[in-house]
Amino acid sequence: MKNVNKLTGLTEQQERAAQYFADGATMEGCAEELGVPLTALYEWQEKPTFQAYFNRLSWNLKQNIAVGVMGLYKDALDAIRASLQSENESVKLKTAMYVIERIDNLSIGTTNAKEMIREQCKSTMFSEVSYERFDQEKYEQLCRENNLEP
Repeated sequence: MKNVNKLTGLTEQQERAAQYFADGATMEGCAEELGVPLTALYEWQEKPTFQAYFNRLSWNLKQNIAVGVMGLYKDALDAIRASLQSENESVKLKTAMYVIERIDNLSIGTTNAKEMIREQCKSTMFSEVSYERFDQEKYEQLCRENNLEP
């Protein structure tokens, strides 16, 4: 088995793939850059460890953007004030506000792979009373498959 990062449950190549995707790379570009078949990328994307790592990278990216946007707060207010006086600036302003709003409303999933696996192992039973069932055996198996300690 290849070297697996004990914190992420991923190989270095899988971590690089997640980073490429977080940076906006296409499947084809990522496969070519890493020298792996597309099928491998599709399989990796199904792994909770890969999804959690990608979510963590996306969360970090969103935080960096938020910090950058906060740094532009005064300039943005100045631009809003200035654009109220100019028709030419309105398109730029509307576009910038649209992008900022979309980034702010971006929903990112959990960064905890074990939490994702735990959710996959829950099922709700309906009879006269509904209750949730947890499949411990499946949980332990999925953890091992994803190079994590149960």
